[in-house]
Amino acid sequence: MTRLRTDEQLRDDLRQADVITFVVPLGLFVDQCPFDPVAYQPAGTKAQLQACRPQVVSEYKADVHAFFDALVAIRSPSEALIRVVDNYQSMWQRLHDLGVYEVVRPYWQKTNDAIRAAAAEHGIPVVHAYDEFNGPDGQIDGVAARYVDGDQLHLSFEGAERLGQMLVDLGFEPASS
Repeated sequence: MTRLRTDEQLRDDLRQADVITFVVPLGLFVDQCPFDPVAYQPAGTKAQLQACRPQVVSEYKADVHAFFDALVAIRSPSEALIRVVDNYQSMWQRLHDLGVYEVVRPYWQKTNDAIRAAAAEHGIPVVHAYDEFNGPDGQIDGVAARYVDGDQLHLSFEGAERLGQMLVDLGFEPASS
């Protein structure tokens, strides 16, 4: 967010861009909830994870809305093709192995709801990567489905191809307003 407000080169690039695609990261969870950076997975108890999540989601919603407001102040969705990708559930198997998946999933969904709401306010189409890669109910392991790489974090080749097709499926017209 800071770069979007202060990096003049980035701001100039966005002003001139014909196509802008992005993902809103979930770094607040890593920064504010128990997390093991070596294993790159949540840490702590279910209770600790559950306790930190509501505050993080509240801050995330505010940040997402501020991000979209700042972006469209730089480049209008009616002047450029702007698309956002919601967050598929990374670390699906690790979260299950740790017994915290059902604690994490509702908050992950709330962050995607925030992305979708902010995007809708500005007429920006959303690629629903979560629904595609994990299923609307979150019961699909993206690695097993071959959309997510074995590191449980990054997209596989198949996932990247599918994401590209989903972007194409949204069409190539800027927002009308």
